[in-house]
Amino acid sequence: MPPRWPSIIVTTTTIIATMSATTTITATTTM
Repeated sequence: MPPRWPSIIVTTTTIIATMSATTTITATTTM
């Protein structure tokens, strides 16, 4: 397995998690 794939998966997961967290925090704060 190429060593690049795990990094891409981790980065993508981190970005998605950050976006989800930001959206949740924003929604909670707005409410």
